[in-house]
Amino acid sequence: MVQRPAYLCWLGSSSLGSSWDGDNLVHTDDEDADDDATTGTTTSLSDPLLPASAPSPRKMGATVLSIAADKPKILFYCAMMAIQNYGFHAMYYDIYQGVPLSETCETVRLWVGVFAIDCFVESFCVLWMAMGGYTDDGCMFTFGWFLHLFVALPYCLCTYTIYAAIYSDDGEACLSTMGPMGPTLVVTYWTHAVLFLVYVWMMLSITYYSFLKPTFVAKPGVAMS
Repeated sequence: MVQRPAYLCWLGSSSLGSSWDGDNLVHTDDEDADDDATTGTTTSLSDPLLPASAPSPRKMGATVLSIAADKPKILFYCAMMAIQNYGFHAMYYDIYQGVPLSETCETVRLWVGVFAIDCFVESFCVLWMAMGGYTDDGCMFTFGWFLHLFVALPYCLCTYTIYAAIYSDDGEACLSTMGPMGPTLVVTYWTHAVLFLVYVWMMLSITYYSFLKPTFVAKPGVAMS
């Protein structure tokens, strides 16, 4: 048996793709070595410069994985939604306290109060939904999204019922007894009705950047974060 020379020990463990088969020095050319490095295979188990295995490719599926460029969008959409919700809570709650305790104002007072409380709850439910999208937490995003949707149902309902209440016969009679609060309620309602569409757009935008884009739009092979 031929003893392995010392200088060949160095060659066999170098990064040139050479190895010792016991009698001869076997050389792998640079192109093969590059191919091996690309595919993640090794020509010598003793060579520390070649990767032991290739990273597993990302599998497409139901994914909550927003890209870095979209995370600020999620953050600011969430901030605008929370501000809008709490703002309407404050405005409607002030109006609620100015609605007279009379039979003609009963329906107006009911729906104004329901909407005030619902807006307060919605102002932090949206934070849970956006936090899941921002941190790529699928469980938190799913929980927050459905909770936000559940709390948004009275929001949608009140957008109609407040309109129906203030423009009914009893509602118009009620507004006439509210003094300055009557016109304030009308202006507040129409502001709320217009911004309702903006709110829906912002909610769908968070959903798109957090879930729809990484699941259905992202190109294969493109890093998501």
